Amino acid sequence: MTFSTSRCASANRPRIKVLKNKSFQATARAQFCRVEQRAGTALDEAKERHDHELTTQRMRFEALQARAAASEKLLGEAREHLLGRADEIRTVDRRAGELALERDTLQTRIADLEKERIQRESEVKEVDQARATLMERRAALTRAFTAKEAALTRAEDTIAALNEQIAALEASRAAEKQVADQRVEELSVSLRREQMQCSVWKELLRLPERILPA
Repeated sequence: MTFSTSRCASANRPRIKVLKNKSFQATARAQFCRVEQRAGTALDEAKERHDHELTTQRMRFEALQARAAASEKLLGEAREHLLGRADEIRTVDRRAGELALERDTLQTRIADLEKERIQRESEVKEVDQARATLMERRAALTRAFTAKEAALTRAEDTIAALNEQIAALEASRAAEKQVADQRVEELSVSLRREQMQCSVWKELLRLPERILPA
């Protein structure tokens, strides 16, 4: 029993080995298929990742190119701006030099004006002093003029009174003169009459002498 069993086992051993080999081959084939499938899947995934990375890198490259172009444009604009700023700075420097000269000129002019202002203030003070003196003299002259005017008014009043007195005296003198003239005229008439009478008497007194012989 044991021998037969051993013989059967020995007889079946090659078959078992073949079966084992077939099973191993099948298992190996299945594993290879699975490995191949996994490798294909991994390859597809790797390819997809590669395509994705390539697309990403291409997009990044295009973005970098756009950024580089934009940077180049900005750099050109910045260069032009800097050149313009350099021109502006030179213009500003030139203008600053001109302004410095103008400032120095203005400072000199201001110094001259300050001297003139001090001189004018001194002259104004002198004028104010002279004006104060003139005002004092004017006040004194006004007082003197007021006094003189009052005196003149009194003098005019006195003159008016004297004129009235003179007019009265002249009227009285004219009346007296008229009376005196009339008196003189009367005296003259009387004198001529007396003279005529004297002449007549003299002629009468001389008449005997003419009649009597010498």
